[in-house]
Amino acid sequence: MVVADISEPQGSELANEIGGTFIHVDVANEQSVEALYNATEAAYGGVDVLFNNAGISPADDDSILTTGSTPGSVSRTSI
Repeated sequence: MVVADISEPQGSELANEIGGTFIHVDVANEQSVEALYNATEAAYGGVDVLFNNAGISPADDDSILTTGSTPGSVSRTSI
């Protein structure tokens, strides 16, 4: 399991707690995200499940109901 976060202290602590691997990532930086995928693929052969809870949402677009996405849908952006 990989814990990816911008906060090294908190990310490392969680990874240690669950017996996972910590990888530093800044989701606002495409190269950082690509490095995360590459490191995960090298260590584990790929990504099976991705839980993404990072993002920036302007106040007028703060609900999944107004984004055009289906609640519960899963998507992965190709890099």
